[in-house]
Amino acid sequence: MTARQTYQVRRPAAALRLARTAWRLQYRDSARSVQLAEKALTRAAAAGDLLAEAWARLARGFHRLRYATPAEAAAEFGAAQRCFEAAGDRGGYILAAVGLARSDWMQAQYRDSLERLLPLRDEGLAVLKHEARGMLLNGIAGCYSAQGDSAQAFAYMYEALRESQPARGHGFDVVLYSNLAHELFQLGEYDEALAYLHEGIDRCRELANPRIESVLLLNRIVCLADLGRPREALADIERLLAMPADASGRGVEGPSFETMAIAALRAGETALGAELVERARPFIAASRVPDERVEGAVAEAELLAARGGRQAAAARLRAELPLPAEGLSLRVHGLFRLALADALESAGKPAEALRELRCWQQVQTERLRRAAQSRRQAAGLKTELLRLQRERDRIDQRRRDSERARSQLAAINHQLSLKIEEVESLPAAQQQQA
Repeated sequence: MTARQTYQVRRPAAALRLARTAWRLQYRDSARSVQLAEKALTRAAAAGDLLAEAWARLARGFHRLRYATPAEAAAEFGAAQRCFEAAGDRGGYILAAVGLARSDWMQAQYRDSLERLLPLRDEGLAVLKHEARGMLLNGIAGCYSAQGDSAQAFAYMYEALRESQPARGHGFDVVLYSNLAHELFQLGEYDEALAYLHEGIDRCRELANPRIESVLLLNRIVCLADLGRPREALADIERLLAMPADASGRGVEGPSFETMAIAALRAGETALGAELVERARPFIAASRVPDERVEGAVAEAELLAARGGRQAAAARLRAELPLPAEGLSLRVHGLFRLALADALESAGKPAEALRELRCWQQVQTERLRRAAQSRRQAAGLKTELLRLQRERDRIDQRRRDSERARSQLAAINHQLSLKIEEVESLPAAQQQQA
């Protein structure tokens, strides 16, 4: 066999190794992950390695899901799925379906996303392992969350947490912290959500993934603003705005300027709020996500009210009626009703304001009902998170003990080397003395 033939035989294995490494690094180091995926794609194309191409496209698809657009990501997932199918890899095929479902969800195709994943659940649980299985379960949880079914979302997140392996250090558990906090504040459990967000943000120090950090910060801004503590959110707004709007920062998709604008306006920072509203407008105009559109209307109305336009604020909110029947979260629905009630009261229309306030009370009652229904699953999740935290602490302690032992061993070896040199130099010194 010639040298060239040997290289051609080994090349597909190298491409696949690169692609799998890119996949494993997607949470821990997003930039390195996509770099390796691109390199793996080049090698896979030259070698005709379908499986390596599939895994590289899968890693690149999830990167585009976070840093580009859902449509671009969906194209990549579709190509990955075709490669996995041709290579006979059902596990990879199912993971590509998770990516496609997420793309559907981000384009407000909520029913399609769940219908794509549920038929693959049992097979996925049989063929996938650890974080991959957790990604499938978390994907299903997200579909249920988008449809307002918190009980099912918590149940699937609990199972996803069970699959998280702190020893592997891949960072998937940080995503679950964010998702759990998001579900909690949808139900009004803000203090509990903040505890998980603080933990997730702290864990981000171990990752090189600004997108995950930006989502955690944004969720904390929501909690603080809704709790009536918007000034505490200003530091997080500054951190988010300092992140570049590309793959080295928070990304271009879903910047949530409208969410930050509401917090800034409620903190009395009208100039900052106005700037954020302006930055939000092109994204809101192009968005099909009900939460983004309705929250954008609230941000614009609050800016008008801050500038003294009470009638204009009420008119801006009324223009959003009737609200979307599907895909609107209870939190944003309540946010809108309360904002409209306040605007109508300020505009001198108390009867209409009272009607909206009663609508807001109905939304809050439903949030409380769902919170009570989901409390048991939330308690189970808290227990599981504590278990993972203890396990991670034990791993960190073993690592520190190991590093300390190595340091002590290095010091002992250094002292021994000095002693040996001293002993070896004795005959020469004795000869000199003689």
